[in-house]
Parts: sequence; structure tokens; C-alpha cells
Amino acid sequence: MIIAELQTLLGDLYRNDYKDDPIIQKSILEMGWAVDRLLKSEEITFFDDYDNVKSKILDETKWRQSDGTYRKST
Repeated sequence: MIIAELQTLLGDLYRNDYKDDPIIQKSILEMGWAVDRLLKSEEITFFDDYDNVKSKILDETKWRQSDGTYRKST
């Protein structure tokens, strides 16, 4: 799947599949914002394969710390 398809999928999941689950919606939004930031900084493109840039996206999400480890919720 390319990044453009991922963005479409995230939007569909947010609006339809998880419309009544605010916790999952927040995670979907954070991932979408991470993708948007990476696109704007030209670190990834719409045509990149998700599997090839997945680590960049996950590192950019708010639920990761600067060293790449997952942040624990309190």
C-alpha cells in the first residue's frame, strides 16, 4: 500500500469503522498527523510504499518517545 492509500484508509477507519471509539480515533488522528508532517517535510512521498517508511511514521507519532520506545500512559 502506498502512502496515499494509507491516508484514505485512515480517513475511512476514523469516519466509519471507529466512529464511536474516541480512543482509537485519537490514535488514527495521531498517525495521520505524523504522515502529514513527514509529507510536508518531504521525508516521505505519497508514492512511497508503507512498509518501506513505516518506521519513520511510527517514530513520528506522539506515542513514541524521542528514542523510539513507546511512551507509557499513566
